[in-house]
Amino acid sequence: MSESRTEPERSAAPRPPSTGWLASRPGVTDLLVALAYALPAFAVVLVVAFGDHDAIQFAFTSCAVAASGLALLFRRRAPVLVFVLTTAVMLATFWTPGSIGVIAVGCALYAVTVYRSVRGAVIGWGVVGVLLVVEGALLPQSVASVGESVQAIVVLVVAVLVGLSVRSSRHFAAVQLAQLAREREQDVAAAAAAERTSIAREMHDIVSHSLSVMISLAHGSAEIAAKEPDRAVEGMREVARTGRGALGDMRRMLGVLRDAPDGRPADGATSTPGIEDLPALLERFRATGLPVNMRSNGDAPPDAVMQLTVYRIVQESLTNALKYARGATRVAVTITFTPDLVTVIVDDDGIADETAVDDLGRGLVGIGERVALYSGRVTAGPRDGGGWAVHAQLIPQVAA
Repeated sequence: MSESRTEPERSAAPRPPSTGWLASRPGVTDLLVALAYALPAFAVVLVVAFGDHDAIQFAFTSCAVAASGLALLFRRRAPVLVFVLTTAVMLATFWTPGSIGVIAVGCALYAVTVYRSVRGAVIGWGVVGVLLVVEGALLPQSVASVGESVQAIVVLVVAVLVGLSVRSSRHFAAVQLAQLAREREQDVAAAAAAERTSIAREMHDIVSHSLSVMISLAHGSAEIAAKEPDRAVEGMREVARTGRGALGDMRRMLGVLRDAPDGRPADGATSTPGIEDLPALLERFRATGLPVNMRSNGDAPPDAVMQLTVYRIVQESLTNALKYARGATRVAVTITFTPDLVTVIVDDDGIADETAVDDLGRGLVGIGERVALYSGRVTAGPRDGGGWAVHAQLIPQVAA
C-alpha cells in the first residue's frame, strides 16, 4: 500500500536593516558634519585671536577653517581630494595656537575608510603621521610640538577605526539585503511553482473526472440506443450536463486567477464545490452504472478549502473506481467529521486493472498534495478480500 505524507514548512526571511532620516539624506549629513567642525573651530579661533590681538593670525586661521569646512561638504563624493586639502590646511596651521585642523583631517580619513578603501586610509594616516612628526620636530618648542603631533596621530587612528567599524556594519547590512532579495526571489519562484501545481491539480481533477464520466455515459448510451432509445437519450443528456459542469468548474478556476481589482470574483466565476455538492457528484457516477453510496458522520467544517479538498478526494477516488474497478458491485464513500480530524474512505470490491498502477499513482500524488495543506496523510492500495481503498485523514486546526 502506498502512502503520501507531508507537513508544511515555513522559514522566516531576514528583515532588512532600518535606515534613519539622515541616512536617506546624505547631503544634509555632510552639511551637519561641516558645521559641526567649522562652528567650534571658529569659536576657538576667536578666543585665541582676542587673547593674542593678532589680526593676521585671525584672518589666516579663519580662512583655513572655512576652507576645511567647505571641503568637508564633498567628503562623500571626493574623499581622497578632501583628505589632501584638509591635510594641507592642517599642516599650514599646525604652528598656530588652538589649531583644530586635525579634526577636519579625521573626518576626511573617516570618509576615505568608509567610501573608498581601508588600505588607502591606512596609507594616508601613515603619511600624515610622518609629516606631523617631522613638522613637530622642526618647529620651535619641539618637545611640545612633538607631543601635539602624537596626539593628532592618535586622533586620526580613532577616526580610521571608527570608519572601519562603520564600513563593516554597512557591508554586513548589504549582505543581509542581498540575502533578503535572494530569499524574496526564491519565495516568488516557489509561489509561482505552487500556483502552477495547484492549477495542474485542478485541471487534472476536472478533466479526468468529467471525461471519464462522459466517455462511460457515451459508451453506455451507444450500446442501448437501439433497444432503449429513451434511456440512451437520457444518457446523452447526462453527458451534456457533465460537460456543462466541467465548463463551469473551468470558469470558476479561471475566475479565481483573474479576480477583479477590488478582490471580488471576476464575472463568470462560480463558487467552489463543497460537501453539499457531493450528492450531485454521486448521482453523476450512478448514472454511469457505478454502484456508489455515501455515509457521512458529523458536521462539516465551514472551511471552504477543507470542503473542496474532501470533494476532490471523493471525486478522484470515484473516477479511478469508474475507470479501473472492473466488475465492482459496491463502491462506498465514508466521511467522518470531528473537531480534530476529518477522515475520508472510498473503497470498492472490484478487480483493479493492472495497467492502472501508473495513473493511480499520479492521482494519489494529487490527493496527497491536497491533504498536505492540512498536515494529513493518505494511503491507497488493495483491500483484504479484494477491491481497492483510499484512506485520507486531514487535521483542520493546522491548515496551511
